[in-house]
Formats: sequence, C-alpha cells, structure tokens
Amino acid sequence: MKPRLIFLTVLFICLLSLVGCVTTDPQKPPPPTKEIMIIGHRGAAGLLPENSIAGFMKAIEIGVDAFELDVHLTSDNVVVVTHDYKLKPEITRDSTGKWIKKKPLIKDLNLAQIQSFDIGRLNRSTDYAKKYPNQKNVDGERIPTLLDVIKLVKRSDDNVKIFIELKTSPGKTTESNSLELIAREVAKIIKEENFIDRVTVISFDWRGLSHIKKYIPGVRTAHLTIANKSFDTIQSNKDGPSPWMNGVDIDEFKSIPEAIKAAGGGIWATNYYHTLSHGKSINSDIVEQAHTHGLYVLVWTVNNRQDMKRMIKMNVDGIITDRPDILKDVLNR
Repeated sequence: MKPRLIFLTVLFICLLSLVGCVTTDPQKPPPPTKEIMIIGHRGAAGLLPENSIAGFMKAIEIGVDAFELDVHLTSDNVVVVTHDYKLKPEITRDSTGKWIKKKPLIKDLNLAQIQSFDIGRLNRSTDYAKKYPNQKNVDGERIPTLLDVIKLVKRSDDNVKIFIELKTSPGKTTESNSLELIAREVAKIIKEENFIDRVTVISFDWRGLSHIKKYIPGVRTAHLTIANKSFDTIQSNKDGPSPWMNGVDIDEFKSIPEAIKAAGGGIWATNYYHTLSHGKSINSDIVEQAHTHGLYVLVWTVNNRQDMKRMIKMNVDGIITDRPDILKDVLNR
C-alpha cells in the first residue's frame, strides 16, 4: 500500500473515532440538565397567597420554568388546589371576614362551599405567617380548581409547566378521597386539556404515581422524599418497605436514587435539608449518584441565597422555592 493511501486510511479511521466520541451512547443515562429549572412553590408563596390564582400569575410574571401546586378532591369530585387535607385557619376567612376556627376536611365540602372562603391573606398572629414575612395580601382570592389553573397557564404562557402534587397519605386514608379516584380525576383534566407534555405529577405517596400512570401511561412523574424525625417517607433500617414507597424497601438498595430507579422513576424531588436517613442534608455525592442512574434531581423548599448557591454548586437540576424572584436573580448573577 502506498504511503499516501496509508495516511488517508489512518486519517479516515481517526475521523470515525472522533465521531464516535461525540455520538450519544443509548446505553448511558441522559446527562443532567445544564440549566437549573426555577420552580415556584405553591405559585410564589413568599410573595403572594399560596396556591392562589394571584400567586400563579406572579410566578409566570417572574419568569419561572414551572410552578408547583397541591390538589385534593371535593365531595362533588372537583379537583381543587390547596395544600392541607382540611381548611387551614392561618389563611382562611369566612364570608363575614372572620378567621375560621373549625377545620372541615376538603373531601367533605363541595366546590361552592370551598369557594365561599377567602384565602387572600395570612393571619399575622400565627406562627405559620412568620414563614412568609414578605407575602402581600390579595383579598378576595378563592381556592381555585385545577382546571382554572391549567386554563390560566394556557392563556398566559406557552412554556410554563406545572408540577401537580397528589396529596394523599398512607396514614391518613380517612382524610382524603381514594388514591385511585384522585388520580382518575386529575388524569381526566390533563387529557381533556391536552396538557400532558406540560405536567409532572409528584407525590410522597408513590402509590399515587402508579395510579396516575394507569390513566396516562406517558405522563412524567417525580418521586418525593423526606427524612427527618417528624416526617420520614424513607424509613431505612426498619422491617419491610416504607408505606410511602409502594412496596419498595430502601434497605434493599444502596441509595435512594437506586430505589427510585427500580420503582420506574425518572425524577427525584427531595427536601434539600432532610434528604437522607437521620435528617442528613443533600450532598454532591448523592446528586452524582442520581445522575449516574439517569435521574434528574429537584430540591425543595430553598428560599435564601446561600442555600440556593450551594444547591447550584451541587449540580441539581431544579430548585423549588417560595421566592422564585430571588432564585432568578442568583442564577442571572
């Protein structure tokens, strides 16, 4: 073979090698996102009333990538957006303007009853209100329906996504409607509004994620976790699986990300401070492990600049915050 032909052959092989280097290996997990998602918690709860139309509009105005909300089912099977299983006295006033004292279950009230209450301000005499010193009042806000919120987003922005948290608990089965019924009604709205591509359904109760996938097989889901003394969904070093984890026993796996991957998950949404067993906070190693398993990592609820910067350095993929305005500023800087 002539020297020139040998040279061209070698050059061709080298070029093929270079192409191979940049070609995505389908066997490898997807790389973590380079841009961190800004996700407003309950809309923008640090600025305007939580889980309110005003709060969701504010989140969109700030320029979030997504916002998170919580859903329950009324007695007449309407999906409404509110966090607690019961009406919350710290944020709820009756038709006379007085703060409520009784706490009826959401599932025992119909939509008309629920929307007779005003959730437009915090009762500043409560400890709960101290969490949101900068939240402004918007009198007249009502508990919205999920359908209302989706229609708002469709009118307002073509890109903003919604994280819908199914609020059920293995220990509070009498305080909410059945998992399957809630999942069915949520799925029905998502499909009828053709909103599947803009939704991620999340839950601490992993059974709910299985139910939602029965109705919408292709919907994105995120597995929520927390581990502290008062609220531990992982429950490591205990006999059998945690009731929150839909039959998955954390002690059979090397890490939480590995367990989520085994459960069919693609997104891990964890409390940033109480992430691991014994209340330990998230760290770079566990984030890297999650990425190795092909998971995206979201952390909540991160509200001050220093914690935001620390999460960014750990290479998390999204931050859920009551103050999306602060997070946006941190990322811009």
